[in-house]
Amino acid sequence: MRETPKKYAALEQSEPTSKRTVLARVVLGVVAVALLAGMIVQFTPNLASLTGGVQRTDGKTLFSVNGAPVTEQDYERTKQQNQLFGLANGGTFGQDVNNLLMNQLVLVSSARQDASRTNVSGGDVSKYITDLRAQRQLTKDSDYTAFVQSNGYNDATFRDAVRQQLQLTKRIEEIQKGVTISDAELKFFYDQNKNNYKETDRILARQIVVDKQGDADAIRASLKAGEAFDKLAHEKSTIGKDQDGALGAKTGEKVPQPIADIALPKNIADAAFKLKQGGVTPTIADGGKFYIVKVEKFLPAGVPSFETLKAKMDKGTDGKETNKLTQDAKALKGNGAIEAWVKGLQQNAKLEFPKDSTMDFYDPAVATVGKTDIKLSELNRAVYSNQQIQQFLQQGAQGATLVEQFFKPQSLDNLINQEVAVQAAKKSGQPFFGAGADILQQIQNYQSKDTTITDADVKKYYTDNVATYTTPASADIQEASFKTLEQAKAFRAAFIAGGTDFTKDAARQKGTVTETGSVTPESVNPAYKKVLFDAKALTKAGALQVSDVIANNKQFIVVGVKSYIEKSVKPFTEVAADAKDKALIGKRAVVGQKWLTDTVKAAKPVKKYDDVRKQIELRAKKADADKAAADAKRKAELEKQNKATPTTPGATTTPATTPPTTPTTTPTTPATPASK
Repeated sequence: MRETPKKYAALEQSEPTSKRTVLARVVLGVVAVALLAGMIVQFTPNLASLTGGVQRTDGKTLFSVNGAPVTEQDYERTKQQNQLFGLANGGTFGQDVNNLLMNQLVLVSSARQDASRTNVSGGDVSKYITDLRAQRQLTKDSDYTAFVQSNGYNDATFRDAVRQQLQLTKRIEEIQKGVTISDAELKFFYDQNKNNYKETDRILARQIVVDKQGDADAIRASLKAGEAFDKLAHEKSTIGKDQDGALGAKTGEKVPQPIADIALPKNIADAAFKLKQGGVTPTIADGGKFYIVKVEKFLPAGVPSFETLKAKMDKGTDGKETNKLTQDAKALKGNGAIEAWVKGLQQNAKLEFPKDSTMDFYDPAVATVGKTDIKLSELNRAVYSNQQIQQFLQQGAQGATLVEQFFKPQSLDNLINQEVAVQAAKKSGQPFFGAGADILQQIQNYQSKDTTITDADVKKYYTDNVATYTTPASADIQEASFKTLEQAKAFRAAFIAGGTDFTKDAARQKGTVTETGSVTPESVNPAYKKVLFDAKALTKAGALQVSDVIANNKQFIVVGVKSYIEKSVKPFTEVAADAKDKALIGKRAVVGQKWLTDTVKAAKPVKKYDDVRKQIELRAKKADADKAAADAKRKAELEKQNKATPTTPGATTTPATTPPTTPTTTPTTPATPASK
């Protein structure tokens, strides 16, 4: 396979990684399914946002799917739903787009027929229309009628369209909700995805936050004298006093709940999470405030047991309690059910073209794995559903060349890998489920489940990735700006001598203050970098530190530092567990990839795309020639018509315009009666 240029390598990351959540893997791993399901619904007019006013004239039948006609109007509406279809202008790319368009028409027609058996009552349709009228503020019947008519419908045909939309949506929901998960499947799912449920280090803690160092000192003295932390938090803290300082507690509650380090400012979290045995942190200044944190219990990172997760119930946004493990497993299996449904619709679709039709559906196999064909439409869907690739195509010939040379081979390899994985999963005897991309991910995880690593592997990972465990220096700053050096010096001296309010004290010297916020050596104004981070030329002034006067752009600046975090590197002993997890993930990925490479080689897939590409080029050449000939013929007829039209002296002649034509494809091979 050709090597992809580094600048485009990111587009190849279509496969989910083991670190992504289950939900992310469902979304990213089955883009094709999501796209197709969405496409099915979108094909019926988007009734919530109808615009335009195209009259509903179906035109002639172009072909039929299982006996149901697909008309010129169906063709045009589908073209207008995706900007990709508007990018094609002949050539091989035009053939690809037409293949996608035909595949979409076939799938949507098949899905409509399948969904027609889904029960949608007249009440459901009426409710949808009532909600739509309320949303659109179509309070008068005349307003509603005008709206419907402006979009090419009358009330009856509009209700038919609504019913069809609801049937499709309901059918997809039925398929997803209809799956069941056995205990064996749930346990297998847990074993394959347990890292997605891993809980990080957490603490049960309380905090006291005050505005002045002196208040913090007094509180620490009270704590040493034996006063209760929660009582002092209730009396003294400026944050969370109603919860007695309990972190994570909901309004009205006073019991701490587990929180991760991300819930606290960085330097405070670092201090609190070091207290593995519990205890009280030193006073920590941050953002102009002073924090004291008491860790009541340290909860180490780990994966809950299968039994714990299976029994755990979480309250959703709708107030209902659900089991997340079961919910995630059902979502994954439902995704596989949707994929199977879509493939079944495509494989069983029977196409018939009128005798005078110039259309066909050229959809040959581009690869074969065992007895399973991978069709051209599957490859095109995998390639062109990527929004970034659509952006490349807007570059013209260069973008199309990149797609053909790099992304198509990559996508074809990916489709082959998925099919190999699905077939291997069926032979394994294990209860794999989900769509093809998910099964590919899971079977690689399964094949690498016994992988182990040594202490040397872990230390090497830490050394190679030390930047991951490095906290850069940062400072939370504000800037006092003055027009003259004398004003800046006077402010600085007065503030160091006993200033209390940075903004008001600066105003006394006609200065203005800007709240800059957190900065790093890389993001700070270069004029400040040396003072703040290199030389650290700062002087203590109350709760702040202030810089020397800095000349910058004809202004004189005094920087006030609210808090300062030194650059630090977490020692190996502190992050060994995390490094071990990540090193193991990396090694398992290597083992899983080797298994996949070996299995694909043993499966001996047959790639046919090169031969198919030659046929596409021939089809494109003929289609372009036929279009050029048709355009020339029309032009000649118009010129002849214009010459034959008599004109009255002094009258204005309106030139004839080229009438719109229905886009068609001109086949180089006989029309195929079906695509399976």
